[in-house]
Amino acid sequence: MKKYITLGISLLFCSVLIGQNNKVQTAWSQLSYYQENKEGNKEAIIKAKDAIDAACENEKTMGAAKTWLYAGQIYHELSATGDAAAADKAFNAFTKVIDLEKDEKRKKYSSDAVNSLKFLTPGMYNSGFEKYKAKDFKGAFGLFSKVLKINEITASMAKKGSTAQIDTATIFAAAASADKGGLKSEAKQYYNQLMDLKYDDPSVFQSLAKIYRDEGDAGKADEVLKKGREMFPDNSALLIDEINRLLNEGKMDAATDKVKEAIELSPDNASLYALLGSSYLNQQDYGTAEKMFTTAIEKDDNFADAYYNLGVVYYNQGADISKKAADLPIGDASYDGLLKTSEELLGKSVPMFEKFLTLKPGDMSTMRILKETYLRLKMNDKYEDINKKMEAAEK
Repeated sequence: MKKYITLGISLLFCSVLIGQNNKVQTAWSQLSYYQENKEGNKEAIIKAKDAIDAACENEKTMGAAKTWLYAGQIYHELSATGDAAAADKAFNAFTKVIDLEKDEKRKKYSSDAVNSLKFLTPGMYNSGFEKYKAKDFKGAFGLFSKVLKINEITASMAKKGSTAQIDTATIFAAAASADKGGLKSEAKQYYNQLMDLKYDDPSVFQSLAKIYRDEGDAGKADEVLKKGREMFPDNSALLIDEINRLLNEGKMDAATDKVKEAIELSPDNASLYALLGSSYLNQQDYGTAEKMFTTAIEKDDNFADAYYNLGVVYYNQGADISKKAADLPIGDASYDGLLKTSEELLGKSVPMFEKFLTLKPGDMSTMRILKETYLRLKMNDKYEDINKKMEAAEK
């Protein structure tokens, strides 16, 4: 009796195993049928998917590399039908094949899995690009990083002696997506890789330096910018980053020299003249500062900050001369002349500040300067007008 019972259990076990193996074979046969005529056999790929899903979830077949190879091939086909998640599932399935056979001497299915992964990369890259354009930066990074993983797998399984081409375009796309998506650690990893590869784009150095500076690592940021300047000595953007660093450190003379160097590279860049003007303004070299801000406005007549700073040049001189006049002894003969010069300079500041307000309306600090200046110059109508605007803004 025991023999019959044991035999019955064995037969039952075999039938379950055969049933699950049949799911794998059904998936394969339906996939093959679909590939023969994709337009006419659309139902076949759904049947293939249902069968392989069942096989992937069953403990008897989920550990077989063949199961996951078929799963990858089926989901790859589904990805071409517009199933957005299918490419990701195909990627996971193919990498599962490789993982299952990593310790096997005879890898029956890994080669097919690697070759199949290669076919996923164009679609994944394009999907990543679309997500990037749609500002889904984390989603874009996920896809670009998978493309890089495929490249890594392909390179690791290449024949000895063969040279794998480094996909710097995708590394850059992954770095930029991670950076914009707030994944700063991943962005640093890929920017550093690009820097080591001497990638021909100065923005890599700018972006990496900014991450380090935002993290408070000024030394690392400066090191990156230095490497960038060595690689791209004629790049004005990197030079401007270096200038800003020097200005922040209070190294005015060095910054001024660098701005002059940058102007030689970009003579029509209004920001450079304004930057140089700010340097001279800080040194109270008002004559040179005036020339620089005037040139910046000539290069860009809507440059609000250049108008404001040119106004400051005149205003500060007028205020300094007014103070000098106030400090004179009563009855000093030079008093009236100094006062007149002061009022002329303050008068020259007025249209500059007014122009700034047309470009940046509602700036209260500028309105206060104008209010005070209108009062001192007895410009009563303008004083009343700006006073009303300020009161309305403060309500």
